Amino acid sequence: MNIDHTILTVLILVPLVGAVLLALLPDKGRLMQWGALAVTLITFICTLHLPARYDYSAVAGSFQFEQNHEWINSPAIRYHLGVDGLSMWLVVLTGFLAPSASSSPGTPSAIAGSSSTPSSSCSRLR
Repeated sequence: MNIDHTILTVLILVPLVGAVLLALLPDKGRLMQWGALAVTLITFICTLHLPARYDYSAVAGSFQFEQNHEWINSPAIRYHLGVDGLSMWLVVLTGFLAPSASSSPGTPSAIAGSSSTPSSSCSRLR
């Protein structure tokens, strides 16, 4: 199965569909965190298709995995995606970093709750 011409759309839709599904999940225990980790790992695995199938002998500056479809006739709006050599690695890096961000031990509310509030630190100064 050759998904070269749709892989960039898949990389956009997997996190989008995952976010919608996570929004519909009940907030029980760590279900949301495990779901977010699963979605980001699936996205990362999909990004690994890019360097595996990239044509490194192609002309510099040319796009690969390109999609260019007419979306709306008037005004002329097109759906156009593609990656070159540099942006491909940035997509892979983003896919690599997302699971580590979603599996971090502290949430913003937990971090904010553990720090001292400005009013308590000001009272110590008096």
